[in-house]
Amino acid sequence: MGQDIESLLRGADSVGNPPRPAGLRKRLAIVAGLLREAPLGEGTRLLWRNDRREVVSLALRGPVVIGRDSTCDLTFADSRLSRRHCRVTPTESGVWVEDLGSTNGTEVNDRRMRRARLRDGDVLTLGGQALAFVAAGR
Repeated sequence: MGQDIESLLRGADSVGNPPRPAGLRKRLAIVAGLLREAPLGEGTRLLWRNDRREVVSLALRGPVVIGRDSTCDLTFADSRLSRRHCRVTPTESGVWVEDLGSTNGTEVNDRRMRRARLRDGDVLTLGGQALAFVAAGR
């Protein structure tokens, strides 16, 4: 994310472009809050808040299945998530998220997607969970 997140949250960017839409400001606030409190880490990762409101970081070194089921790589006790909700997969062409036929869907930046390439700062919404994608080098 080329611009400083804090300046984006203030509204206009450095060249005077108008304030961002409310949805974008909300996503930027989520990412900024997670990054401020994130444990130091290298590489591509997902960030989210656990039940104690602490920021958790998961390095993406291979495919990660997210859902309610205990066999998933990342499990949330959220009834709005399917047992096997989605898969996040790093590849040579980027990191992809794929919905696994979940009931409530997988959203990337407030848009429901079946499959999408993730970019630095994207916010995944799965049920009541918001996870920020952070690309390598952050």
